[in-house]
Amino acid sequence: MFEKINSSDMYFKRSLILSIILTASFPQGNGLPSCHANCQFSQNFNEPLIIPDKCNKTMMSSFNLCQVRFELDYTQRTIFVNFGTELMSRQKRTISDVPYDYIIETLRINGTRIETTVFYSCTLGERCEEEYLLSTIPKLIEKNYQDLQKGLIDLLDHSRSTSPLTCELVSSSGSGTCNGTCYNYRSQLINSTSYQPIFTTDSPSCSDKIVSASIQIMSSKTPFSDTQYIHGRMFDYYCANSLCNNAETNLRVQELMDKYYTSIYQK
Repeated sequence: MFEKINSSDMYFKRSLILSIILTASFPQGNGLPSCHANCQFSQNFNEPLIIPDKCNKTMMSSFNLCQVRFELDYTQRTIFVNFGTELMSRQKRTISDVPYDYIIETLRINGTRIETTVFYSCTLGERCEEEYLLSTIPKLIEKNYQDLQKGLIDLLDHSRSTSPLTCELVSSSGSGTCNGTCYNYRSQLINSTSYQPIFTTDSPSCSDKIVSASIQIMSSKTPFSDTQYIHGRMFDYYCANSLCNNAETNLRVQELMDKYYTSIYQK
């Protein structure tokens, strides 16, 4: 199983809040789209993607939002779909008369597992979340992350150094002693045309948890106006050797991502 990464949860929440703030001034739409009612189902990669009868019930969305979350486990080769996830809960809102969609994609990798989770929210029309699900799942199944996994784990997962470690620490603008595991969180603003980073911040630190090497990559597409989107990306990782969360490691992780990783919203 993957270690839960609190900073990633914070990034996810910040992305939702940013989306809410940026779209709060939009005029309210009048139409009430038909969306899938709350329902979950699972299947394996080899089966045709067919929405079961129990999940074909629809409801009128009083908030103009159709939402779905789906998870792919590349190790077990299984898919889990959750319609009507409503992650925005209390922040649900009516959006612009101009259709929009919102995407968060999270890729988690450790030495034994590869998993992708996608959250999608839209006002693009009737059952827009279903259309996105059916068009996106086949593309994700075809992705091969094994080279990315091998490169990242070879980089991050070495025989553990004797504790305590020395880790880069953003708080002291240098390094310090760590009795847990070295950690880094990188956040980036992405150019919406070239999909290259235009702004990057790193937050290296010491985690008090002793965990195996792992990495999480999150990409988001957030509406900024009627015609523009903000594209964001972050990655964070754990490693267990002194100074393994330094600038050189960050550069090598970025190079592996540039070579083997493409977010689902990239054309």
